[in-house]
Amino acid sequence: MILEDKVALITGAGRGIGAATAEKCAAEGAIVYVTDLNDKNAEKKAAEIQEAGGRGRQLQLDVTDYEAVQSVIAQIS
Repeated sequence: MILEDKVALITGAGRGIGAATAEKCAAEGAIVYVTDLNDKNAEKKAAEIQEAGGRGRQLQLDVTDYEAVQSVIAQIS
């Protein structure tokens, strides 16, 4: 697995391209932080990753909020 034990922070991962990227990173062994403005979408995608055997974590994030971005980075560091 190419991303084994690496950390991936994926924004907009609740659906669409972000969700597909999160799934691929998890399949390659990454610990994936699924972030999205829509908390429910992020929670659902993280649960789907976990159900598939991956390591998904969910965090709500508005990438236009600098302090929120810094807080998320601090949480996963």
